Amino acid sequence: MPQKIQQFFLLLFLLFFLSCSTVNFQNPEIADPKESFKQSTLIYKTEDFSVIKGYDKNLSIEWEAVITEFHDTPVGADTVKLKAAPENIKITDSGSVLSCDPADSFENNDTLAVLTGSMHNPLRYSEGREQQVIGFLRINGKTVSQPDNKHYALGIKENCSPEVLSPSEQHHWKDDALCGTYPILLDGTPLAMVPVRDALSAAGWSKDGNKLIFLVIKGYKNHGYSYKEAGMLIKLLGAWNALAMDGGSSAVLMWKDKNGTKKFPSSALNRKLPDFLIFTKDQNK
Repeated sequence: MPQKIQQFFLLLFLLFFLSCSTVNFQNPEIADPKESFKQSTLIYKTEDFSVIKGYDKNLSIEWEAVITEFHDTPVGADTVKLKAAPENIKITDSGSVLSCDPADSFENNDTLAVLTGSMHNPLRYSEGREQQVIGFLRINGKTVSQPDNKHYALGIKENCSPEVLSPSEQHHWKDDALCGTYPILLDGTPLAMVPVRDALSAAGWSKDGNKLIFLVIKGYKNHGYSYKEAGMLIKLLGAWNALAMDGGSSAVLMWKDKNGTKKFPSSALNRKLPDFLIFTKDQNK
């Protein structure tokens, strides 16, 4: 083979090798939900709920989950309920919702944990400002926001058990519901409906319906977990179905111990929201 042809093919090989090396160098991060779950830590536990904290070393991603089993186990858990909040939601004449502070839910001693709920626009940081909920919202038997025929919703039955509602199912739903984005886990299968990594909040539940999970993954644009990675993680936490609720800096988890209210991420902005999910317990039972 002439020397010039050899040099030409050698140059092509070097260019190919460098391009592959560049791609690998720019995207070396591979999420590891399984290892992150194995290395996770139980940081708080009562008879009603437990709090687990984890860290994905590959991506430098933190996550936290509140898990409760509210039917039959453990003792007292049958009084724990999943609810849409706030119950006294304020709606303007234009159909917008007035924002409120999720932390205010803990003024009621029955509240155990809070997970940020539906997507909304515009973003608000002060209380009492108008926000438009994106998608289906129904609280206390009243439809606040109509389905948008795009996003999925978390339906909450009269017995407080959850259900994933497709866009077509929402028009006939009569119980409470909060709009989410898309499922991250259906019938035990993680779904890759949104491949971009970001912070997100998600609600999941076990196959028998006895365990419910609030999960928040800390992150920002292009840094966090994709929907499939989040689905893999929440399945390891015990879920069979799960719905992503919100993302970005609105994705916040709050829970209460004997010393007061805890927030994850602790650095999260104190953003006011139109709605959220809560775990409550009737302290009189």
